[in-house]
Amino acid sequence: MIFASFLNFFYFFYLILTSNYPTKIGKKTVFLTYLKISFKYLFFVLMLRQELGNEKIFGCKLYFFNYSTFVFLFEEIFIRQQYYFVAKQKKPLIFDCGANVGLSILYFKIIYPGAQIFAFEPDFETYTKLKTNIEGSNLKNVTLFCEAISGRAGLAYFYGDPNSLNCSLERNRGGSGEKRKVSTIPLSAYVNSKVDFLKMDIEGAELSVFKELKKRDKLALVNSGVVEYHHHIEKGNDNLGSFLFIFEEAGFGYQIKSNQKAPYKSGQYQDILVFFYQKKLLLTN
Repeated sequence: MIFASFLNFFYFFYLILTSNYPTKIGKKTVFLTYLKISFKYLFFVLMLRQELGNEKIFGCKLYFFNYSTFVFLFEEIFIRQQYYFVAKQKKPLIFDCGANVGLSILYFKIIYPGAQIFAFEPDFETYTKLKTNIEGSNLKNVTLFCEAISGRAGLAYFYGDPNSLNCSLERNRGGSGEKRKVSTIPLSAYVNSKVDFLKMDIEGAELSVFKELKKRDKLALVNSGVVEYHHHIEKGNDNLGSFLFIFEEAGFGYQIKSNQKAPYKSGQYQDILVFFYQKKLLLTN
């Protein structure tokens, strides 16, 4: 476990050193921050078996449920920069669906300090930490909602464990499998003007959300975004083609990223990142 973690950290250190960072954070700052959290994870969490529930990065103190999840999110958001986008204005409108404890919001605020952000997190325990992090970091123009983005308004069962990222609506795939009811709302209820960027990680509800968004003629208001598509979250359901067709029919282009390793297995669960963008905007640049 410790040896594998060392290899993983060396890989991400290599990414930092060899990547051309377009953000305003700076390569040196990212490197030193990752060096600090890597040492703390290896020494305190893996070797001493101590759990750490908070960390200070980029001048902000963040609270979370476990350090390993925090490190993973830092790697994906600040090193891989999977939510980076180019805005045409200094104060873009951003929707963050599945905000967790707010690392993605901090990232957006670093690259676009004047951004207006609407963030959704349905799990109340996670939402509480999210609210603490946003208010404690003094991040302005961030509106938080303790609601689940879905294809319909109402109530739904939410399964999961705050210590795990595997939380889901109507699907028992979370850590402890604890079940509770949460409020659901269609994204179209909030999309009433041009959205510069839409980030979505809602554990399997993405297809119904985009269907409803397109049905209400609201998808055309979104310039670009990144959505995590959960392929085979329900075994036997192959809907990736239907999901991508929504973008094709609406005039969007897209890029796809997946880290699935061979050999492949039939019906295997797979996370797929889809970056989508309006092609008509690309042609006018």
